[in-house]
Amino acid sequence: MTERRYLILREVVDRYIKTRKPVSSREIVEEYGHPWCSATVRNELAALEREGYLYKPSPSAGRVPTAKGFRYFANWLLRILSISSEGVEGGSGSLGYVAVDLPISRTIPDLLRLASSLISATVSQVGFVISPAVESLRVVRVVLARLGSRVALFQPLTELGLTGEYVVTLSWPYTRRDFEKAEEILEELLGGHPLSEATAVLDEIAGWHGSPYRLAAEILASLRGGRRPLYLAGLEHLAELGRDIRRPLRVIGDEGAFVEMVLTAREGRRGLDVRVGDLPADGLEDFALVSSDFYRGLGVLGALGPLWLDYAKAISTVRYMEGVLSNLIPAVAEASLDGVTR
Repeated sequence: MTERRYLILREVVDRYIKTRKPVSSREIVEEYGHPWCSATVRNELAALEREGYLYKPSPSAGRVPTAKGFRYFANWLLRILSISSEGVEGGSGSLGYVAVDLPISRTIPDLLRLASSLISATVSQVGFVISPAVESLRVVRVVLARLGSRVALFQPLTELGLTGEYVVTLSWPYTRRDFEKAEEILEELLGGHPLSEATAVLDEIAGWHGSPYRLAAEILASLRGGRRPLYLAGLEHLAELGRDIRRPLRVIGDEGAFVEMVLTAREGRRGLDVRVGDLPADGLEDFALVSSDFYRGLGVLGALGPLWLDYAKAISTVRYMEGVLSNLIPAVAEASLDGVTR
């Protein structure tokens, strides 16, 4: 494409996002003050249509961007959008009010829930935050409770103050003294390490003797990947799409399915990312996902909306909130762990 054609494509997408109506050549000339005549712009629009970036809903109508056109626009924004590091980290940008509205006295779940609501309110679409999995966080303290001679409750407290709960059926009856000693063993072995490394920790005690070590080994061998908490806001914006929303709701309204869709869409990707019209879920073919990871890449936040969402606002909001959470999470975690001894 010539640079003029690129420019006209960006203006068509920008105009359609603002008006949600087909864009004509005359509208492009008048709205963006070009020196070219309508016929010149019309020729470029026809070329963009042949290349799959635009389409005409009817012979007499203007052009509407396709998923390919929206995707080009979003990727262009990712390349040129100027968000200073000072604005992201210090809250001095256009969304600076957000930092004031995220008090550090909250718990991590409160913080993540509020972040999803602020993303939704700012972008006027679905906002979400997927919490880091408990298994991916470093263990600060463990509690091992005896529910019966052959049933144990294992609760690891992590660096973010999030606690996992695992009820384990044991192969052997153990005494209360076994449980007390096994708790000490688990805390010593897991302290400072994530549960996802439990297999390696299990190898460390292979061959050790005695009931407490056998109990600790059973607990570690039973650990499985757990559910990742999802904080979702703005489902009411789906009603504004003006069409049947039952199919997208089946994915968005199913917590497990939504988390899996987002993680699959981001597989192998880090940092800020945009997916347009190619999400890995039936019912979301005409949706776009703007997302970013946060907290050492262990959590994900973002915005989900139709192809015509305001990409500039969505990208800047998601980028900004990633910076805010990166700054606030350590302080919130420290406050939530206050008084916890190892």
